[in-house]
Formats: sequence, structure tokens, C-alpha cells
Amino acid sequence: MARDLIKLLKMLLISFVLIYVVFPLVHEGGHAFFSILAGAEVLSVEIFPTHSVLCSSVGLETFEILFIGSGGMVMTFLFSVIFNFKKNFYLWYSGFFFRVITSISLLISCISSVLWGFGISLENEDAVIMLDYCSSALYPIILGTAVLLFFTIVMIKRDNFIKRISEFFDVRFTEKTKNYAKENEGHKI
Repeated sequence: MARDLIKLLKMLLISFVLIYVVFPLVHEGGHAFFSILAGAEVLSVEIFPTHSVLCSSVGLETFEILFIGSGGMVMTFLFSVIFNFKKNFYLWYSGFFFRVITSISLLISCISSVLWGFGISLENEDAVIMLDYCSSALYPIILGTAVLLFFTIVMIKRDNFIKRISEFFDVRFTEKTKNYAKENEGHKI
């Protein structure tokens, strides 16, 4: 029991670090990296207390601004593809949880793009900022975000979360427990 509690606390700590440090760092780092690739001058990168990248967009074309705006989504997606370890549980869990965070972020971007198309704008959301620069990019942004979201969900599905967690906490699901669950379906325990 105490060992399982320690395992759970480690997982919560990993989740906290991924949400508040690693994901913002990769996301904003993606914007900064794509800014450099587009030829913009990166003036500042902030991770705490708010996440932002400030760059000089003087002389940049609309495509380059859209390229920079998509950098956060693309970099987090690429990181979730690369960060895929199977042997060590905590590394596997970190990659899995990073993919979950990425999928939530992509879902928010996809939904906010659709809402923007209906005239509802979410403040400080990357897809909305890109659409404010170039409204004709609505469908490519929705499609691109949806494709990244689809592949992220496929990766999450392939992670076999229930199997890995049950093995980690030494919980075995047998035919007996499955039959018990079916027999007692709908009954309060």
C-alpha cells in the first residue's frame, strides 16, 4: 500500500512538471525555433509566469507569421512522437502524459478555430492569433490541427494505458474478475 502511494506520488510529480515546465518549454521553444527559421529576431522567450515568445515580425510575410504561429503545435506534436520510451515505466508514463497534454492542446486549438469561424474568439490562443492575421487560413488550420490531433490520439491508443498501469501497480484482471463485473453490473457494492 505504501509503495503504491509512493508510485502514485511520483506519477503526480511527473504530471505536474510536464504540465507546468516541459510542455510550455517545448511549445514556446517551438515558436522561437520556427521564428528563427522564418528569419525573425527573437526578442524574448518567457515560460514563467505566463508563456510567450516575443519576436520582431517586421518584414515578415503572412505565410511566415503563420509558420511561426504553428511552431508550438508542431513542436509539441514532434516531441510527443519522439518521446516514446517503452522499457522504463516512468519514462513511458512521461511520454504518455505528454501526448495527453498535446492532444488536449490540439483539441482546444481545433475547437477555437471552429468557434472563430462562427465569430467567437478565444483570447491568446495560437490558432486564433494566426486566424486574426490571415482569415483565409481557417480551413487549413482546422484541417492541420485535426490531423495532428488524430495522430496524437492514435499514439495514445497504442500506449495500452490500462495494461501498463495495471502491471505497474500489480493489479491483474482475470476472467474471474471480468465475470464478476458482468454478474454485478448495475448493483451497488
